[in-house]
Amino acid sequence: MKLQAQEYRKILNNLEPIYVPPTKDNRIVDLEKDLSQVKYDYIMSLVKGAEFPAAKTAHANIEKLLQDHENKQRIVQQDIKRRADNIAVEIMNEYLQRKPYRSVKGDFSQFPSNELTKALVH
Repeated sequence: MKLQAQEYRKILNNLEPIYVPPTKDNRIVDLEKDLSQVKYDYIMSLVKGAEFPAAKTAHANIEKLLQDHENKQRIVQQDIKRRADNIAVEIMNEYLQRKPYRSVKGDFSQFPSNELTKALVH
């Protein structure tokens, strides 16, 4: 019996460990897709921003076309920045929910740095 148990232990010790891939969380996958989409939209806005706007008629006002194009690009950039900020907040919230011990709620004046202490004293 002892010999048989030793043989089985020997066989088990010689086996390679079983690799179990971690499962993907749907929330993480959604955040990755959103982040990739914002990155893509940002790059495409840079590409489209470098294009010169085409005039529909030969007598079009070029200055007005350029001004309209710049305004449109500014609005697109603001929208992308807003989306990127929202995704950053969502990612941070998800991270803090999964690893709650990584954050501490506190007032900055409770643990001031040396520079802050000097600034408050003077």
